[in-house]
Amino acid sequence: MQQGCGQRLGRFTLLRKLAQGGMAEVFLAQAVGRPGRSPPVAIKRILPQFSRDARFVAMLKDEAKITVSLTHPNIAQVYELGLANEDHFLVMEYVEGQPLSRVMRRVAEQSAGPLPIAHAVYVMSEVAKGLDHAHRQTDGRGLNRNIVHRDVSPQNVLLSYAGAVKLIDFGIARAQGRVRQTTSEGIIEGKLRYLAPEIAAGRAPDFRADIYCCGIVLFEMMTGEPMFAPQSDEEALTLAIEANVKSPRSRNHRVPAALDAIVNRALRKAPGDRFSSAHDLHLELQRFLRVYQPSYRPHDLAGLMRSLFRPEIVLARSQDAAALAYAEEVAGARSDRPAAHGSAGPTGDGYRQVVYDPGAESEPVPAERSLLARSVPTRVAFRRKPLDQARRWRLWAVVAVVFLVGGIAWLTMTVVAPWTPSYR
Repeated sequence: MQQGCGQRLGRFTLLRKLAQGGMAEVFLAQAVGRPGRSPPVAIKRILPQFSRDARFVAMLKDEAKITVSLTHPNIAQVYELGLANEDHFLVMEYVEGQPLSRVMRRVAEQSAGPLPIAHAVYVMSEVAKGLDHAHRQTDGRGLNRNIVHRDVSPQNVLLSYAGAVKLIDFGIARAQGRVRQTTSEGIIEGKLRYLAPEIAAGRAPDFRADIYCCGIVLFEMMTGEPMFAPQSDEEALTLAIEANVKSPRSRNHRVPAALDAIVNRALRKAPGDRFSSAHDLHLELQRFLRVYQPSYRPHDLAGLMRSLFRPEIVLARSQDAAALAYAEEVAGARSDRPAAHGSAGPTGDGYRQVVYDPGAESEPVPAERSLLARSVPTRVAFRRKPLDQARRWRLWAVVAVVFLVGGIAWLTMTVVAPWTPSYR
């Protein structure tokens, strides 16, 4: 079994490790007591060596606070922010697929070229649509939250095997009202190859920095090579600040002139010369795609993903089945043990829960009071308000009326026009 398989984390059972980065590791997991009966989730847990680092903890809390309010098909949803003992973690939507960076590498290995243009344009148009949703978010007073992702890169774009495009990792995003500002002017955060000039220069960015980063990613998808090839971090910052960008068409003559113009506009050095919104970038890419390949649909991307990663799909599903069987075995062994003294609730981990109700008038409990400030391990759950009893009865009444009317209509049709067989 893989590392972590069968391990308990709060009310979840870890099934297998999906990925690990410099700050956190990601696991496939399911709710305790419901293996195989509840949808799998992805759990992002801070690495043990950073679990007491206030800066890393604040970044995770910031990511939860920003992303939990972003419900959009092109943004991977964050469901919960949890703390079990000293483990801080996010419970997120599980996207069965691959990061764009891996897709680009696989295409280069198999075809010795860049991603096909239609796929590249579609992927970036979906990313821009998700970014526009984030950029337009407002607070309870109707004021724009000024969310800036700051780290749009191939590693943070997931492509599912079903053809969905999901933006992830708002860990260094900036927004008004964050738990704690983890960045300030003069401090650089983000991958050095994917920095807007204003971020590289240490200035406070706005949403147009994300548009520039979209241009970098689109450039790399169309050319199959990095926009800059620095030899050191210092050189990377210098190149990003100068922003002497070459045309994608100069690197790949197959890039149409209309698409080349779109990328060049996104990559303008002055923010005011770029697209005025991510929505405008999305619209331009969609217009181009309708002319370039009118028949393109999401299932075309799904077909590409299945053809590129067929062995990985088979392996992952067999691993998931084995991990699930092992988790059920572990859960059964645990259920046979007597309950530990002082256990609280079905998870036995002493959790207290604070519910964030989007429909409530009051503000959610601040993360400073809900996490790290209590001696009892706490989980902050963000979920929709359940239906009350009266609404539930009204819903059943509507269902009953629909079935009654449908039955009467069927009987009427049967009497008036009895069925006769057709011999055609």
